[in-house]
Amino acid sequence: MNTFLLAREWGQESNASFRRQLLQHRLQTMTLAQNKTIKRRHGAGLLGSVNALSIDNTTHQFMISGGANSSINVWNFESLDLNETKNTVMDTYNAIPARSSHKFGITDLHWFPFDNGIFTSSSFDHTLKVWDAATLQEAYSFNIGDIVYSHAWSPIASHCLIAAAYRSSSIRLCDMQSGSYTHSLIGHTGNVLSVSWCPKNDYVLASGSADGTVRLWDIRKASASFACLDVHNKTKPTEQAGRSHYGTVNGLAWTDDGSFLVSCGTDDRIRVWDMETGLNTLRDFGPVIHNQTTSFAVHPHIITPVKNANTYVLFPNDDGSLALINLLEGSFVHRLSTHVLKRINCVAHRPGKEQCFTGDMSGNILMWCPKPLNVPLEATAVENRRNVLQEVYESLTNVEVTYQ
Repeated sequence: MNTFLLAREWGQESNASFRRQLLQHRLQTMTLAQNKTIKRRHGAGLLGSVNALSIDNTTHQFMISGGANSSINVWNFESLDLNETKNTVMDTYNAIPARSSHKFGITDLHWFPFDNGIFTSSSFDHTLKVWDAATLQEAYSFNIGDIVYSHAWSPIASHCLIAAAYRSSSIRLCDMQSGSYTHSLIGHTGNVLSVSWCPKNDYVLASGSADGTVRLWDIRKASASFACLDVHNKTKPTEQAGRSHYGTVNGLAWTDDGSFLVSCGTDDRIRVWDMETGLNTLRDFGPVIHNQTTSFAVHPHIITPVKNANTYVLFPNDDGSLALINLLEGSFVHRLSTHVLKRINCVAHRPGKEQCFTGDMSGNILMWCPKPLNVPLEATAVENRRNVLQEVYESLTNVEVTYQ
């Protein structure tokens, strides 16, 4: 970083390049925020676990959290933004109490991609619900028929379909406009745990299953998936004969440009797939992933700090650590952890503010942020420094000069 700063001082690097390098450096130095505390609002004990987090996609001002006790809390970041350098305790902005709507624990939460007035929740009680964020009143409820492990909105589509992964080998598509189901996608041979929409094609959906496969679907077709990804690249994706992980595939995420798909599984591996060819890029991140969850989906969080910057993955681990990985270089960057954490269930990143939030089995929601570039001196420290400089100055000016 010092070499880069020197090059910038000599005008050898552009402003855009300097900003990109600075943001990447700050991301790599992320640590637990010492002066920010988020109150526990999801109960105590095993039912106090925080299972899901989501930050709204439009203003990045609100966050929702879902607990094992079935409660949902809405958080407003205003108090954090107004007191960036002061000790701050953030409390819930609004809440849906436990057992008032969902009967059992929350498995997944998502804001509507184009408006922070709507969000969705899924639960172990077999339902997927749509909420009015302003009133916290239920707008729709879909009875999926079994445990809903995860669900997903398309970030670009004009259709209002929600893909639901539940305890079944099929994927159910729920239509917000009609309030009913459209059809199911059938092709997996094990329970489907994770689903994720392509950010560049309205109708392409990826899914991961307990059968160890990652499949791609065109939802306009009622036939089987059009691709199945093979870890060894021995079969073409269209041959539908590959195996993607040696365990349950419980997490999926696309890069923003749709060029790569990231999958994770209970084989403690993260795989990066080239979506132009459908081939495994064979990135190996080493023994940094600890992932044995089969009760709900794990969401690897992809971050690109600024255009043309490196792409990173934040991955919540079973051992209570948060792994930061350089996606395309295939390298491990940093491990964020504390000694008091149990398993991290979920992670959310707040764009523009360089803040990260995690929810764990202990019921904690913790905030992580980059180390400050410089720490402001307290008034007493400034005064002490001034006094020392004054003493040095006086000792130099009061020396009697003699000539020989």
